[in-house]
Amino acid sequence: MQYRPDIDGLRALAIVPVLLYHLDVDSVAGGFVGVDVFFVISGFLITSIIAKNLDTGNFTFADFYRRRALRILPPLFFLLAVTMVASYLLLLPFEAHEIGKTAISATVFYSNIDLWRSADYFNPISDTNPLLHTWSLGIEEQFYILVPFLLVALHLKFWKRRVGVFALCVAGSFLLSVIVIAREPTGTFYLLPTRFWEMAVGSVLALLGVRAQVTGRAAEVLSTLGVLGIAGAIFLLDGGSVFPGYNALAPVLGTAALLASGQTSWVGRLLSARLPVAIGKISYSLYLWHWPLIVFYKLETGPELRLAEIGGLIAASFACAIVSFALVETPFRRISYAVSTPRVLMGAAGSMATVVVGALFLQWAAEERRDLPNEVVAMSDFNDYEETERYREQFRTDECFLTSRTVGAFSAFNADFCLAEDNQTLLLGDSHGAHLAGPLEKALRESDNEIVSVGQATASGCKPLRNATGEARCTDLMSFIYEDWLPSSAPPRVILAGRWQEADIEPLRTSIDYLKIHGVREVVVLGPTVEYFGSVPSLLARDVLAGTDSLEAFQDKARSELDGEMLRRLETDEIQYVSVHQLVCPAEGCLLTVEDTPFQFDYGHFTDAGAHVVAAGIAAQIEK
Repeated sequence: MQYRPDIDGLRALAIVPVLLYHLDVDSVAGGFVGVDVFFVISGFLITSIIAKNLDTGNFTFADFYRRRALRILPPLFFLLAVTMVASYLLLLPFEAHEIGKTAISATVFYSNIDLWRSADYFNPISDTNPLLHTWSLGIEEQFYILVPFLLVALHLKFWKRRVGVFALCVAGSFLLSVIVIAREPTGTFYLLPTRFWEMAVGSVLALLGVRAQVTGRAAEVLSTLGVLGIAGAIFLLDGGSVFPGYNALAPVLGTAALLASGQTSWVGRLLSARLPVAIGKISYSLYLWHWPLIVFYKLETGPELRLAEIGGLIAASFACAIVSFALVETPFRRISYAVSTPRVLMGAAGSMATVVVGALFLQWAAEERRDLPNEVVAMSDFNDYEETERYREQFRTDECFLTSRTVGAFSAFNADFCLAEDNQTLLLGDSHGAHLAGPLEKALRESDNEIVSVGQATASGCKPLRNATGEARCTDLMSFIYEDWLPSSAPPRVILAGRWQEADIEPLRTSIDYLKIHGVREVVVLGPTVEYFGSVPSLLARDVLAGTDSLEAFQDKARSELDGEMLRRLETDEIQYVSVHQLVCPAEGCLLTVEDTPFQFDYGHFTDAGAHVVAAGIAAQIEK
């Protein structure tokens, strides 16, 4: 297709917000939608190229994948190689091992599925993975694998219906996204079936040839609406917004409007200017390099960035992108057909195999490191705490605590055991309640000097609210507790614990009123705990290795502010509010270890040792 400079400018409009969002610039809290702009552009361009070649009889799968390989793989593999070396030198063995795993999945275009299973994009712990951003490449490559076959199949028999077929794909994928996002928000974000519609919108535009039809005043209006849609998403959404779902409509349709209005509109002319076009040309390399630079820098200095540091990271990202574009991206894209397509594809396969071998070597080398002090290794090992029997006993996993790994979801909940008739206290909540269950029962028993049993109904990612939203394990469990069990079996005391947000305060009040109406005499709310930008065992190990004391710099100060707000709004005669934050961080300083054991095993969950300390503090306040 004919080169359109406005599309390069549109790429700049996509990458700059992503860069600023990852640098924590508050005014662009929705900058992550730049990825959605890229998705629409990709669908438009790829479909345009394939459709044109099918019309002229020049399409071959081999040539298509040759072009994709030369366009995408060299910069990606260069980045992966540098990141793996940096990970070995700068990260702890456990962290480097995980980077090797992600590098393998990124190489075979599987990283979105791999990360779906292990990392919520908006979770603080995800900020420590320098390859987190490769999830979007996985989605695009999966689209590139699927769409050529779909277009060829349509060309053979249903070419006149191609627009209708893609329109149905858009509708189906979008509806799937809207329907499942409440129950599977992480999967909806990461997986192709619920993202396909975004790229397919670009495909519909390409098949319609709208860019040649929208001109004059219509183009001006359309381009204005388009840029407003993208800007609105960038400035009005944030990491707490439900996304993609309905909130993805604005950036996706906005991008489609700009593609349809072309370069003759006022927005198109701005996007076709020299600077946005130049940024757009290096946008792929800029996307690849900016995130690892930010992650490695923050690991050394802490999560809070000063203005000068933001400027320095922007400059460094552009410098790396320019070098990558000039020395890696451009030369490979210009490889002539004198180098046969089979040789190119074989070279691509060989390069993929080399990167995979390199990643496996990184994992082996990380495990074999013997030059680290025993204390560092011992701390790092707590990153695997969730895989231990001690964790399962503490949380009562798959029995009283349901997770995404629980087979059968709510049906696995053991009500006979978890809600025994003699339970005097019910602990209701998410994982930030489950980590206290066993220790809290022990602490209350010691505080009362009598047998105290604590019931437990908890599920990961599940706020203990009536009419809770979330995945099926959450909605089914909370519906059962509030609607079926509590009206006839209300215990004297209910403890509510969760990874609270300010928006939860009013629904929490409503849920507490419901509990009181149904006979619960005492309601205790456990406030938010201390959270860190990163894994506490890794941060502690890194401090031991460097001889520093930097954890305070990595602490999420917003959790302390929320604790104060919840205390102000919830501490009443009807509600007993316990500040977990103050128990973990008393005036003399935050508790980080208990007898050489990390107080927390990830960004915020307590180890068994840490949970016993906090539970004792909770029991002391409850029994006053």
